[in-house]
Amino acid sequence: MNKGFIGKIPKCCGREMTIRMETPRFLELCCSYCDDVVYVKKDYVKGLQLLDD
Repeated sequence: MNKGFIGKIPKCCGREMTIRMETPRFLELCCSYCDDVVYVKKDYVKGLQLLDD
């Protein structure tokens, strides 16, 4: 897991977020304390990307 992601995993509520799901282009990160979810685009993806909520 975590292939193609270059950088630090974000923190939420003072804790490092955990990877809930990984796709070829994005990581879905979740805070284990408040259940907040963040989507991070991997560095090697080029061009425009459309995300739906």
